[in-house]
Formats: sequence, C-alpha cells, structure tokens
Amino acid sequence: MTVKIVTDSTADLPPDVAGELGITEVPLYVKFGDDVYRDRIDISSDELFSRLGSDPILPTTLPPTPQDFADAYRTASKDADAIVSIHISSKMSETCENAMKGRDIANVGCPVEVVDSLWVSAALGMLVTDAARGAIAGKKYDDIVSSVKDNIPKIDYLGIFDNLDYLNRGGRIGKAKAFLGTVMGVKLLLTIGDGEFLPFDRVYSYNKALDRLRQFVVTAGKLKEIAVVHSAVPDDAELLAGRIKSILHREPVPINIVNMGPVLGVHVGPGTLGAVIRLKTLDQL
Repeated sequence: MTVKIVTDSTADLPPDVAGELGITEVPLYVKFGDDVYRDRIDISSDELFSRLGSDPILPTTLPPTPQDFADAYRTASKDADAIVSIHISSKMSETCENAMKGRDIANVGCPVEVVDSLWVSAALGMLVTDAARGAIAGKKYDDIVSSVKDNIPKIDYLGIFDNLDYLNRGGRIGKAKAFLGTVMGVKLLLTIGDGEFLPFDRVYSYNKALDRLRQFVVTAGKLKEIAVVHSAVPDDAELLAGRIKSILHREPVPINIVNMGPVLGVHVGPGTLGAVIRLKTLDQL
C-alpha cells in the first residue's frame, strides 16, 4: 500500500526534506492589503519581516481554500492508495476545517484522514516527517494514522516572546492573554497546550529566559529529537542549540534549527525563540 503525506506550510519543513520524503505542502497565504502571497513560495521570512518594519499596512493571514486541498488530494491520489493529511492546530487556523471540506470536494477513490496536530511549526513538522518516513518504510495507512495521533502528546514547546502584540492582534493569543500588559523588558515564556498558546512564566533577563529553555529541554526525559525555532534571530538560535548540545553530548539527540515561515511570522513577530522536543516512546528507550 502506498500512503502519501500532505501537510501545510506552517510545518516549516526545509524544501529538501519535503522533496526527499515526498511530502505535499499546501501553502497558507499572507495578505498585505489587496496583495496576496503564498506562504514560503511568493514571500520569504526575510521579506515578511522587512515589510513588517517598513510597510504601513499590517498583514493578515488566510488558510488554504477547500479547493486548494481538493487539488492537492487529487494529485496525491494518482499515486496513492491512501492519504494522511496533518495540519496546524484547529485552534490557531481554519486550515483543518478547509482540509476536510477539500476532502469532500475532491471525492478521491482512496481514504483521506485529516489529522488536527494541535501543534505548529517544527512540532507539526516532527509529526509530518515521522509519518512520511513510516510511509516510505511501508507502514500501513491505519498504523501511520495511529502513530501520528500517539505522538501528539509526546511533543512539547516552550518559547520566549518580547511581547504579545502580534499574537493578540492576529487573534492567536489563546490563554496567554493573561500576560497582556506585562511591563516592557520582561521576557515572556509561553508554551502550547491542547492546541493553543498558554502562559508559562515571566523572567527579567534574556539570559535567564535562555536558561529556562535549556532546562526545559535537558530535564524533559528521554528525547527522540529537538528543534530550535526562531523568527529572524538565527544567532540566538545557534547559541541556544549550542548550549543544549553541551549538556546532551553524552547522549546525542538530533537538533534542527528552524526558521519560522512568513505566516507564523505575522502572528509571532520578529525575535521569537523557542524549543520543541519529542520524547521517545517506551519501545525506543
């Protein structure tokens, strides 16, 4: 059985990884006034942040349309016996809802499972790449779907934010709204739980915030993989990755550095830094 994996552009997959694993990515959209750009295709993260700093028009984002998904499923189904479509948290976007509508429109001759990952960025990317590797290895459709759903609670995230203006303006702030009004200079630590941003802690220096991220990773347990995610702060991402590696050198764990795409950049703004971890399962210990 051939199983194809579909996701959306908020998985922040490097193009070479998506191509190598045969993953179909359906882009979300960034909208500046009347101009609409496909995420990571027509606009890059660097271009997005440059425009955020100079363009008086505040951008918004749009999910893929149901027709976008229908087209993707029809194309994938030509070489597939089943499709697993894994997407950004439904509490952050209407992408999952449109994927299900697109499945109905496409009416392809194979099963299509739409999975709400409850995650975004590298966390979503971990689920997607794991599913794609399983498909390449010949895993059955039902086993891939079960594996994705089993892995969702094994992922965790902690991130540093200077402020919550971008999340609040874009309506993605979730329960982290409790941190609104925090005085300038305080670094805000947010996590994600049940698909939405949650307040975690407030610290009074960037170094303390970095230490909290490092502690979050190294005290989490037996790790399968780690990603350091950032929006326009590559040097800070390298610094955090280096600090984590120095602690975990006796038990090497893959650490990927992931630059958030334009759609996510609209909602988190520049300067965000975080860590995503995936725990090993019992059979991997």
